[in-house]
Amino acid sequence: MSHTGMAEAGAGERASDDDFFAAFEFAFPVYEMAKLRHKALHDRSDPAWTGLDVYWHQETLATADDRWVTTPNIDTLYSVAWVDLAQGPVRLTIPPSEGRYVNLALLDVYTNNFACLSQRDVGSGGADLLLVGPTWPGPLPADQKVIRAPFDDVMLFARTLVDDDADLPAARRVQHGFRAAALAAHEPEAMTPALMRSDDAGRDFVALVAAALCRNPPPPYESDHLALLERVGLSGSASAQQIERWSALLPGFLARIRESARSVNVPIDQWTYSARNLGDFGTSYRLRALTALRGLLALPASEAVYLGTEFDADDRALHGENLYCLDLPDEGVPADAFWSLTLYEKMPSGASFLAHNPLNRYAFTDRNSTLRVVDGRIPVWVSHRRPPAALESNWLPAPPAPFRLALRAYHPHPDLLAGRFRMKPVVKMESFES
Repeated sequence: MSHTGMAEAGAGERASDDDFFAAFEFAFPVYEMAKLRHKALHDRSDPAWTGLDVYWHQETLATADDRWVTTPNIDTLYSVAWVDLAQGPVRLTIPPSEGRYVNLALLDVYTNNFACLSQRDVGSGGADLLLVGPTWPGPLPADQKVIRAPFDDVMLFARTLVDDDADLPAARRVQHGFRAAALAAHEPEAMTPALMRSDDAGRDFVALVAAALCRNPPPPYESDHLALLERVGLSGSASAQQIERWSALLPGFLARIRESARSVNVPIDQWTYSARNLGDFGTSYRLRALTALRGLLALPASEAVYLGTEFDADDRALHGENLYCLDLPDEGVPADAFWSLTLYEKMPSGASFLAHNPLNRYAFTDRNSTLRVVDGRIPVWVSHRRPPAALESNWLPAPPAPFRLALRAYHPHPDLLAGRFRMKPVVKMESFES
C-alpha cells in the first residue's frame, strides 16, 4: 500500500512525507547526540564508554583512522563526559591552562552550546563551577559560580590545544584536569530501548529520539513540533507502520539535508562562513540538522569561526585527482587563539574525515606550519599528485577522491566576525609552479 491515501490506522499513517521530513530535520541532531550518549553510557564494547560523570579522553591527535565524529580537528585533544542533572547538581572543574588554549563547551541534546568557557572567560588559573538542571530548587551556595542548564542531559566537551607530538605530554596533564563530580550518588540509568545493534535504521532512530525527547522535552515555544513529533511516532508510541516508514524515508532525508548546504550558507568566492547563530541555533532547524551531519558539536561563532569550501573558483567540485593552488593571506588569519586549514575526504554519507597520505599531513596551522613564502605569497598546493621536492613544504595532500577544506579560527577578531575578512578562492592549475 502506498503512503498516500492510507485510510486506516492512526495519525502517523495520515502524516505526509513532508511531515516526516520536518520532524526529521528537527530530530536528526537529537539522534546524533543520543547515539553518542548511548555509546558513552550503555555500550561497554565502545572505546568511548565511561558511564556518567566520567571523562573519556582522546590522548592523541586525530588521524585518518579516527571516525567517531565527523570533521575532527587536528589542533586539540578532545575530552567528553555526560551528566544527568535530573539526579542533582554536578561540580565541574576547568584546569589551569598553563598558557595554552583550553575550552569547555556545555551542549544540550539539541546540539546548542548553552555555555562555552575558555581561559578568556575563567582566567588562566582554571575554575570550579556548579552545573544544575532546569528545575533544581536549590539551595545553591552563595559563593559558587552556578550554570543552570536548559535540559537535564548535558554533554561536556572539552578541547585542549596541542602544538605537536612533542607537546602531547604537557597537553595531557592539562587535559586530565577536567573533572565532573555529582554532588549526590546517582541511581543507575535504565537501558535505552535501542541497543544500536539493530539492522533496522528506522527502529533505532525512533527509539533513540523518543527516549532523548522524553528526558529533554522541547520547550513550550516549540509546541507545533510537539504535535508533529507525536504525529510521526517520535513521542514514544510509534506503530510498526511508522517505524517501517521511517526506515524507508531516512536515506532520502539525509540526502536532502546534504543537498541543502549551499542554500543554508551562501558562498563567497566559493567559501562558506559560519552563521552567526552556529552552535546556538534557536529555531534554525535546517542549519542545525546540516551541522549535525557535517560538523557535529560545532562551537558558537564568538568562540570559533568556521570557513569551508568544496568548490574551486569556477564552481567545480574539488577532487584530489586535480591540482589546485590556494593563496593564504600573508597577514595571517585574524584570530587571537589559533587557526588551522584542514583537508577532509568527503564520504558518500555526507560525513568528512581526515585522509590517509604519505606525509601524515592533514593541515597547516599557525603553530607548526612548514609553509614557505614564495614570491611574496603563501601558496598551498592541494592534490593527490606529489609536487617537486622544492614545493613539498607547501603541499597539502588530498585523496584521489572528493574533498573539502575547512579553516578554523579560534577567538576570531571583529573583522572575521563581521565578514570583512575574506579567503581567496581555490584555483585549479595545470601544473605546479615555483
